[in-house]
Order: sequence, then C-alpha cells, then structure tokens
Amino acid sequence: MPRGRPVTRVALRPGERSLACVLSLCLTAGAVGCGADDGADAQTIIESERISVVDGSTFDELFMVVDSLTLEESDAVTTVFPYVTVDPQGGFLVADPREHQVRVYSRQGKLEQIYGAGTATVDSIDRPYLARRLPDGAIAVANLVGPLTVIPHDSGQASRFIPFPFRLMRGLEVLSDHEILLVGPDSARPTASLHILDLRNERIVGSFLAPPPHLHADVRMMFSSVRTARRGNRLAAVHMSSDTLVFFDLMGTELSRVPIPIDPFIAPLGPLPNVESPAEQDKWLNQFTHITNLFWIDDDGLIVQWDKVRNEGTDWGIVQLDTTGTRLWAVAPAPRLIAIHNDEFFFQDPASDRPNRWIVAKRRMGP
Repeated sequence: MPRGRPVTRVALRPGERSLACVLSLCLTAGAVGCGADDGADAQTIIESERISVVDGSTFDELFMVVDSLTLEESDAVTTVFPYVTVDPQGGFLVADPREHQVRVYSRQGKLEQIYGAGTATVDSIDRPYLARRLPDGAIAVANLVGPLTVIPHDSGQASRFIPFPFRLMRGLEVLSDHEILLVGPDSARPTASLHILDLRNERIVGSFLAPPPHLHADVRMMFSSVRTARRGNRLAAVHMSSDTLVFFDLMGTELSRVPIPIDPFIAPLGPLPNVESPAEQDKWLNQFTHITNLFWIDDDGLIVQWDKVRNEGTDWGIVQLDTTGTRLWAVAPAPRLIAIHNDEFFFQDPASDRPNRWIVAKRRMGP
C-alpha cells in the first residue's frame, strides 16, 4: 500500500488452518482451488466504522436525479446482479452471472435480445461476468469459467468459443479490431491478471499486472478480481484489494502508478484465518474494502467505486480522481454505480430492492 496511508493493523493469533477451511473461504469468494499454508502469521485489518471518506460530500450535494428507468423483464428474464457496459450502438449490455444470461437493452430499458439460459441457443454462456461490443458489431462475453464467447452480429453465423487458458475470467476490454484484453489470474499462484488475446489466431500474445505484493499468496487466490478501463491508447487497472491504480499502454508496458484517495481503505494482510463456520467466514470477508468498478470518463478523469459489506447490506463509495491521483470529489455511502455514459450516471435505485430499477443522475456544477 502507498506510504502515508493511515491504517490500523491488528495481529491475530497465529494458528494452523486446514485445507478444507481454505477451500471453503475461497469458494465463498467465488474462487476455484486453493494452495497450502506457507506458515506466515495471520494478520488482518479491523475496521468497524461505516464506509467513509475524509471531507466527502453527500450524494445530493454532488448529483441531481434527472430520470429513471426499469430494465424490462419477462418469463425468461429476471435481473439478479447485473454487470453492465454501455453499448456503442446505444443502450446497455447486461451480463448476469447468476442467471447465465447476456442481454441487450435500449437506453430506455427495453429488452431487445437475450443470449444464454432460457434461449434456443445457449451460446456456451456460463456465469458471464462482462460483455462488450466489438468493432464489427459482435458481442464478446467473458464467462467466469469456460471459453470466451463471441456472438456474431449476423444471427445467421455461428458463435465462436475461444478457450481461456487460465483459471477465472472476470472481464474484458476491447483494444482494437483484432485484440481484446482478458481479465483473470493466470494460475493458482497468479503472476499476471491481464492478457492480450489476438482474435485472429486465438492466442494470448502478452500478459501483465502482477498481484499486489502486500497480499498473502492464499489471499491473492481468493481476492483475484481486477477492474479495468481504457481511454485512447492507455489502460487503467486496479486490483480489488489494492488502493493503487496502475496505468499501461495497449502493449502492456507500465506507465505509472498512483494512489486511490480512499480513506479508510481496509485490506487483508497475512494468510487466511482459521475460521470454520459460514458466519465466521462472512464476518472475516466483510471487514475489507473492495474495489468494485472503474470508469475512465475523460482524458484526465477516472471514477473508482468501492464497497464494504455490512450485516444490513452493502455500503458503496465513489471517488473521482485525476491521472496523478488527486481527488476531485468523493461520496460515501452512495447508491451502486451501474454505468456512465457522457454526462449521465446510472445508479441502482436506492429506494428499491429491485436491481433492474435505476435512477439517472447528472453532476451538479462544481469541482
């Protein structure tokens, strides 16, 4: 973690833990497979206060709600937990891993197309974590486990299924008309999380972004998600358990690193603790700050969303920073930020428990 960032470290009593416990914790967080203990003492960071930022603003001070929309549902469609990207053709692409579906919606929320479970052609969609439109109009789908699915724009053509050679695929970015960036750890003991795929020969041509060095090897397996954003010829990436934003060129060469101004940021230190019950596992997992989304909104502006899970639900926080790491504004708690398009911010409606109901907000004048 960057120097000068205040955290409170509380050492836990060292203890042996069984492989079954490690597996249980990893499965709780959505990972597959775990490693053995390397003997390090257990440490973690304890934080009981609500998610907050120093000198943060309230949602109403920063935003005004200008519209709302409801994603259309049907007998075959129920929105459970949508991962959303803006469709360059207008509207949204929604990946719903719990429903094993990718759906295309208009800007007004009208359901225009369904792929996956409940359709005549399943298209090898299995727990899709993200979908993006390719330059030729096809849709690339990052499935958590399984191949990359490329659905052609022409419905008369067959879909392509490109094996992902690593463990878990949690996202993708479009780099060019023939290259995409796949997001996922490269092994049980990951050394890289970002991989450039050449669609022409279906080969990985480069891998980069090592896991954060402050994380224990077992923790790296469990907290393995990375969020990415692209702007022109630059990429930004952040590990879910790190408060450092890393910039690359489109070849994977690192350009710079900047701290993300979130205070407090609570990360797991040391190996996984010896906890047995699901309740204890949840209590341990829910201590930490998780980076959940990253948006690049202009040449010098990025927005980072993070969360902290609590018994009564999830607290979300949002911060805008520039490419030097300077904070422009922050708000926490906030609604879950779903997508950003031009000057419109799409949030899950905080007045509804239905994830298909959104509010549309715009920034008030100010920094």
